[in-house]
Amino acid sequence: MKNKACVSLLLTFAFLIASLFLKGNTYADQLNLDTQQNLILNGGFEEGLEGWKIHNQGVYESWAGLADFSVENGELKVEIKQVGWAWWHIQLYQEPIEVAAGTYKISFDMRSDIKRTVYVELVNSGTEILEFVVDNAMKTYEAIIEVPSDGSYKFMFGLGREPDEEIFNTPYNIFIDNVRFEIYDETGDDPMEPGNPEQPIQKGDWTLVWSDEFDGTGENLNENGVDLNKWDFQEGTGEQYGLIGWGNNEQQYYRKENVFVEDGKLIIEARKESFGGMNYTSGRLYTAKTFTKKYGRFEARIKLPAGQGFWPAFWLMPAKSVYGGWAASGEIDIMEARGRIPNEVWGTIHYGGSWPNNTNNGGKYVFPEGQDITDFHEYAIEWEPGEIRWYVDGELYLTLNNWYSQGENQAAKYSFPAPFDQEFYIILNLAIGGNFDGGRVPPDDLFPARMEVDVTAGV
Repeated sequence: MKNKACVSLLLTFAFLIASLFLKGNTYADQLNLDTQQNLILNGGFEEGLEGWKIHNQGVYESWAGLADFSVENGELKVEIKQVGWAWWHIQLYQEPIEVAAGTYKISFDMRSDIKRTVYVELVNSGTEILEFVVDNAMKTYEAIIEVPSDGSYKFMFGLGREPDEEIFNTPYNIFIDNVRFEIYDETGDDPMEPGNPEQPIQKGDWTLVWSDEFDGTGENLNENGVDLNKWDFQEGTGEQYGLIGWGNNEQQYYRKENVFVEDGKLIIEARKESFGGMNYTSGRLYTAKTFTKKYGRFEARIKLPAGQGFWPAFWLMPAKSVYGGWAASGEIDIMEARGRIPNEVWGTIHYGGSWPNNTNNGGKYVFPEGQDITDFHEYAIEWEPGEIRWYVDGELYLTLNNWYSQGENQAAKYSFPAPFDQEFYIILNLAIGGNFDGGRVPPDDLFPARMEVDVTAGV
């Protein structure tokens, strides 16, 4: 575990703060565009076991495979009671999944208390049964499969006994997270991995319309140097906005005192202190009252904190709930990170109906070996009518162009590209705990934790 001195550095944010660019007529996008859609519902188990089905052969035959399934700390926990005598005795699956012929990528995170083989099959699709050797370290496992024909298939994990396995009824646990089944980029580039590192961000035909350089030259600076002509604060536990725990079971109380400008940088500091009934304080800025925009390029150069329980985010919310409550009017997450998993960040959109009839889509960027969120990286989206593209350090890793919005008690959906055809505002915050990483909180020795924002506005 890193000591406190390291954490202070790890929380340095260099943020080309929401530099929003309007697209010019001569702009030509030369980057490869890929549509990412996870065919697995609730692959991160954020909604418990919603969408998943379970088969225990031991329910029907006392000597066969038997396990209990539950979601703990944002992961699926499979308590193996007895493995039975065949790998299919214990199943976790989804069906039916409509799949078109083509090349697909399967990926998931998994660990097991004992080293063993786990099986994955797209049942009756004509593809082979995949075998993965899993041990007690949480790792990402991947495979590419070729589906020969269109069909309605069953996606299945087989967690029962492997051939010649001596263990029969010794209990142990398997943990699963981030299950994905998606179209694979047939050019040979994995759209979920970094692209060509030499390919620059195309900015030449974007015009800068808003930025903050935190240089102390604003006309309406507060006592801590924050320009109130550009920013405002959201304080409290969320209850003030009708969102207890900010709707995510967050554990901090946001205070404007935790946000200040120092040596040309914006500082957001998370502290281990009791305030307003919470055990932590932090900061959250937004531009709902000062700046909103529809379409453009938003980017930030950021250095993120490592350590469980830190949840930094750079995101957009609708200025007005034109299509209904969250998430019918949309949400765009430019970047979210789990400090516990420093080698990846996520980009996501939330849309559909109002909660609980909402849905989401997105993808993760996995850093090249030797890099992680504790380095400075530039995170950006380019948002156009009907399409949003996500970049890390100029590398396109996610393109989404399929979503919808549907009003409450409304049979028909709003016309595409609703809800992402309205003005949105910027949010920058550092949360503690919350649902995104299963309610984990940082150990006390990681506080105070600083998030530094160093602006280099320009195109």
